[in-house]
Amino acid sequence: MGRSIGRRGVLGAAGMGAASFVIGAPAVHAQASNGVALVIGNSKYHWEAPLPNVKRDAPDIARRFQELGLKTELVQDATLDVTKKALERLAAGAKGANFAAVYFAGHGVFQKNTTALVPVDGDLSTPENLKKMPQTFHFGKATSQAAVRMLVLDACRNNPADGWRQREAVDAAMGTGPQAVSPPNPPNTKLVFSTMPGRAALDGPAGDNSPFCAALLRQFATGSIDLERLPAALRHDLMIATQGRQVMVDYGTLDRPFQLSGQASASAPRNPGNPSRVVELTGAYAQAQKTGLTILPGLLAYRPAANSADAAKIGSYSFTLGNSQPFVFAVLSVEDPKNVDVLVTMNGKVGTVWRLTYAQLAGDSLEFAASDGGARFVFKWGNAGSGTVILHPSQQASGTNALIQSGKFTRLDG
Repeated sequence: MGRSIGRRGVLGAAGMGAASFVIGAPAVHAQASNGVALVIGNSKYHWEAPLPNVKRDAPDIARRFQELGLKTELVQDATLDVTKKALERLAAGAKGANFAAVYFAGHGVFQKNTTALVPVDGDLSTPENLKKMPQTFHFGKATSQAAVRMLVLDACRNNPADGWRQREAVDAAMGTGPQAVSPPNPPNTKLVFSTMPGRAALDGPAGDNSPFCAALLRQFATGSIDLERLPAALRHDLMIATQGRQVMVDYGTLDRPFQLSGQASASAPRNPGNPSRVVELTGAYAQAQKTGLTILPGLLAYRPAANSADAAKIGSYSFTLGNSQPFVFAVLSVEDPKNVDVLVTMNGKVGTVWRLTYAQLAGDSLEFAASDGGARFVFKWGNAGSGTVILHPSQQASGTNALIQSGKFTRLDG
């Protein structure tokens, strides 16, 4: 394609080993043949420069799956035809299995609430071509005959082609509950995306793992992995590593406890983040629980360098509009004043709504839109811990009886 889209921006005939799967109590002990995994790493795309991290990420994850006792296939630089055949083999292996896992690393494209995982010969010149590519539900279908499934997709979720509705993808980074809007998948499925809709996933230095893959390897390093608790811990770890700039999202729940046990890892990548710059959102979570609001578990805020004038704004806040119940917003990262990561959660017409979006920071004012053409929030600090908030009506409501609402905000964490 002539320009870089940015990344996300198994070991063939995998080895055998013993694994212990815990489904409820007591534990169910199974041979490796009862756990299968498919790892796809697409680095050498036909239309742009290689993705260097993928060449390390996919083999490292495949090796770790093997150490956990999963019968694993590694497929690198897969064309569409190769991907389809790999999914057929995965579907056959998943029949009757206790557990099936997928890890995909490469390019992804988000459109209309679904993510296409792009093969190396994928044509992104038109949106219609996405229909020919593997979608998330294809991976879910391939693992549907296993008792429990985990799909991990380390890919961008933006629209790279000129003229596409990029804003549509960004606006999808919101939800009405802890799992947001879940793509259709079989029950007992954990679907993990390395980044939010509309966002690119960050690359690491050439020769290293990507930040998401490194975080996943750290979480997989123990000999016992609780699948239900994994996403929150992974999100927290990744945000430290990326200074609050990359937020992974997960969908789906399990109707039973599930623990993957096997050989512990001898080593895991180091987290390059600085824990001293982390702001835990303890007050935000407490406020949300008290008022019935929803916040993704495992979030944190990350302070910029000490000489930044915006460092004092990092953290979470409670705000009201008129006589409303308190809502919550959090400034997660201010590395780029034009693209400040902000989380807001409040009660909307369809119930509790949370949204992760970009805001613009200028001096003591932070501004962002609730959605494309939607209501516009303006927060203005009076001091380091409090200020005023104004909600301007949406473009559609302007010129009607819609009123500008105002209120105040106070610090919860920071």
